[in-house]
Amino acid sequence: MKAPDTFTLQTRILSIWKQVLNNENISLDDDLIAIGGQSIDALKIANECQRQLGKPVNMVRVLRSRTVSGLAKSLSQT
Repeated sequence: MKAPDTFTLQTRILSIWKQVLNNENISLDDDLIAIGGQSIDALKIANECQRQLGKPVNMVRVLRSRTVSGLAKSLSQT
C-alpha cells in the first residue's frame, strides 16, 4: 500500500483534530495545548488517527508532535 503524500496526510489529520476538538478553526500549525487540547483529546486523536490511517499512533506521539503538521511529519517517517 502506497503511503499518502504529506498534504493528504495533513488534510486527514486536520480533519480528525477538528472532529475531536469540535473546532473548525484549527490550522496546520496550531499547538494542541495552546488551543485548549488536553491529554484525553490527544488520546482520542491518537486512536482516531490509528483507526483511519492504519499507522501506529499513541498519545505521547500526538503530544510531542504538538501540531497537525508535526504529527503528519512524524507519521510520514513510519
